[in-house]
Amino acid sequence: IMPKKDYIINEWFPFPINRENPPDDGYISNTFCGPGSAIRRRVFDKIGGFWQFGMEEIDFSSRCILAGFNIRYFPQIRILHYSSNSERDKTTRWLYINKQFLRYIWKYTPNFKAIYYSMWVLFTAVVEFFGMKVKISGLLHALFLFPETVIRTLRDERIKLSKSEYKKITLGISIAKSQRIYIKNRILHSFKRK
Repeated sequence: IMPKKDYIINEWFPFPINRENPPDDGYISNTFCGPGSAIRRRVFDKIGGFWQFGMEEIDFSSRCILAGFNIRYFPQIRILHYSSNSERDKTTRWLYINKQFLRYIWKYTPNFKAIYYSMWVLFTAVVEFFGMKVKISGLLHALFLFPETVIRTLRDERIKLSKSEYKKITLGISIAKSQRIYIKNRILHSFKRK
């Protein structure tokens, strides 16, 4: 199968890698790209499934790691995942991704870092709002949805992690750095489509 002309390679992995000679057992990772994943059934049996759309791989990955499983990245394996922007409601997608990112942050991140990372998410959400041409109704909805998400997560889902557990699920890479990689890829992708 040949990719379309405007495809991009999503370089999401935040660490240096050797594509020519990767380790046989892959690189240790703290997340994965959903369309290019293989997950053993026993993982689902132990930790359950994904939450609703938006950052679902990151939450699933954190639960995997906390349950004692590990995640490996094999850069030599490539998948081709077609997605059509015309079939997606940009406003709903923008709302869910940012809502779920806030949910993830407040579920796992220590309080002061959670405040900082939330500010970063809100900043990138505003940048994406203009870049993705989200409807103004989406921004108005976010004014109520985002604070409600934080409150519900603190009340119902908050997990207090030790420093070593937090380092395991982040591999020492800040969520802000992961978000910068994501934004960079989104910007490159939008220029490539023009």
